[in-house]
Amino acid sequence: MAASKPQRSSGKKVEASGLQGPIPESLSFLTKLTQLRISDLSGESSHFPNLSMMADMHLLVLRRCNITGIIPHYISNMPKLKHL
Repeated sequence: MAASKPQRSSGKKVEASGLQGPIPESLSFLTKLTQLRISDLSGESSHFPNLSMMADMHLLVLRRCNITGIIPHYISNMPKLKHL
């Protein structure tokens, strides 16, 4: 994913907008994230990112990200997720 706009990452938050390409699989290594906001991706589509190890996630926004497929079942088992 090549950045066309600045990205902000502070501690346990990631925000990105206006990027190109699919959501990178390496995102799954950021297991301590509490907030993830990605929007307005251009380029090829991708599957829902693997967030299964992000037990502390409480806010997840994936808007206009060219995601195909279904929302994984584990999302309903994320105890702290309050905003999807």
